[in-house]
Amino acid sequence: MTTLKNTGWLSSIVASALLAATPLAYAEQATRKEKHEFFLTAQSISGDTNPASSFEVEIGDTNFFGIGIGHNFTSKVNANFELFIGDTELATKRLGFDTKDSADAWSLGVNVDYNILNTRLTPVITVGGGWLSFSGDFSSNSGADFSETDLYYTIGAGVRWDVTKNWFIKVLYKTTSAGLGGIDDRFQLNGISLNLGYAY
Repeated sequence: MTTLKNTGWLSSIVASALLAATPLAYAEQATRKEKHEFFLTAQSISGDTNPASSFEVEIGDTNFFGIGIGHNFTSKVNANFELFIGDTELATKRLGFDTKDSADAWSLGVNVDYNILNTRLTPVITVGGGWLSFSGDFSSNSGADFSETDLYYTIGAGVRWDVTKNWFIKVLYKTTSAGLGGIDDRFQLNGISLNLGYAY
């Protein structure tokens, strides 16, 4: 499994190359307004433990891959939907059983991006929310299954580069809080996302 550290280094190299290779993009006006978007996305997030729950769960580092659609209301404001699928390792503790096994994961969310500059290369901030689900079959060693779908919210920041009038790249660092309980009963998941998209 690709680690969060490796994905972070790769994203940093890509972002640095974009900034170094396209200084004129800062001065060129963007043509995003009123365009729809379709994009492919990959996201790597760090794991976390939920120690406050009576059913303790530890989520391992997770790699998500997905698709999304969006719309640019202006050159600065974009709303988009994302669907991710992935897999991870879950460790659980319940009723005296300590289990660890692979688990499926999916996420469905909506985000609002704000492009700070009206240029092809711009810093971007994002906020969003949706549903995050993990499910695993531990019947081989404990006779128990685990399945949980939680609401989440996320905030992030990064850079967007409209390479041409149609193609764009977006790199974001996001922090995500997921769960139904209080602040001590939630998962805190952080990671890097890389988007490759087409605007039309």
